[in-house]
Amino acid sequence: MAQAWARKARMGSLKKDPYEELSMDGELRLYSIITTMVVCLAYGNSTPRAFEMMGLSVASKNVDLTIVKIVALGVIVAGLGSAIVNGVALAPPRRRSSFVWGVKGLFGGPLAVLQLRVLDELKTNEEIEG
Repeated sequence: MAQAWARKARMGSLKKDPYEELSMDGELRLYSIITTMVVCLAYGNSTPRAFEMMGLSVASKNVDLTIVKIVALGVIVAGLGSAIVNGVALAPPRRRSSFVWGVKGLFGGPLAVLQLRVLDELKTNEEIEG
């Protein structure tokens, strides 16, 4: 904690950037909502009953929950991979918060990685003025 404070004091304070807030807007929010719906549909206990209510039989070849579960697993793995890539590989060289971008990667998936890749390195207020 003290080392982080000393490092920030040496570097100067970083400028404020709206992307460094732990908020998800636009496409990241939409991706998170769709991901949640897919995972709930795949692994929810009431999914077979819901399909039966809609007239679709899970036992028949019309609906195969295995495919939905594979898609959901892929989305979960993509989120975990994006969290690791953002938090470990992309955020530190750009002087951005590994925690914030790791969380954004977890919930925003590959879209968060794309968003972080186009952002510039954060500059200190002294670097901007000088």
